[in-house]
Amino acid sequence: MQPAYVQMLLLISVFISGTLIDLVKGTVSGDGLCTYSFRDVCVSQRLPELKKLRVTVDNQQAQMTLLLNDVAGMRATIKQQQRTIDEMKHKIGADAFRNRTALNLKQCSKRGWGEGKTRGMIYSCEFVKRRDKSVLRVVWNGDMRLLANGGRVACRRWFFTINGQECGEPNTIDTQLHVDGRTTNIHRPTYVEGYCRNIDAGHVYVAWNIGDCRKENYRYDVGNSATAWASTVRIIVEELDVEHADSVIV
Repeated sequence: MQPAYVQMLLLISVFISGTLIDLVKGTVSGDGLCTYSFRDVCVSQRLPELKKLRVTVDNQQAQMTLLLNDVAGMRATIKQQQRTIDEMKHKIGADAFRNRTALNLKQCSKRGWGEGKTRGMIYSCEFVKRRDKSVLRVVWNGDMRLLANGGRVACRRWFFTINGQECGEPNTIDTQLHVDGRTTNIHRPTYVEGYCRNIDAGHVYVAWNIGDCRKENYRYDVGNSATAWASTVRIIVEELDVEHADSVIV
């Protein structure tokens, strides 16, 4: 849309041009009498002046057209620059997420230790979260084992809690082992990772736990479980800023 003052100038120039065209069309009769007068002055006496004025108006119209073209070009340039800025912001945010440029990062590890619990917390890591709207990435790395007792079917579930509660946004972060009496004594290396939203800033307690499997209307045997047997285990907690990143966490 053109600015109001530009539209007004165009209307004035069009009006002047139309008036001059009418004046120049005026003729003088053969006996010297005016057949067309303007403000009581014979048109023929003002033709040189009117022609000069017409040239001036034409020049002004040409300049106005150039000015409008310049304005349109400037607006297009501004839009392109804004698109470039938006693309740069988007790319910077996406690169920060992909490259794992974390706001905060901590690893808790323990070596040469094992835990035979069938329920409860296995290992924990205290972390300080800096922002309310950031996302936590949590990782468990260690070995797990489950044996069945007396030929019965056994199942155990290992899972993360944050401040005593399982992650609800977007989902729980867990894994399960399901075995029967034919299972051998194998300690399996495991790597469990997930993202969790809606965690307030401040001190955060991330824990790796063991408990019952999730299976409605069926109760599995507890079995004989072991976690982190004679190996190094670790919990990694990473705080990520995803507000300006090209990220989808579902």
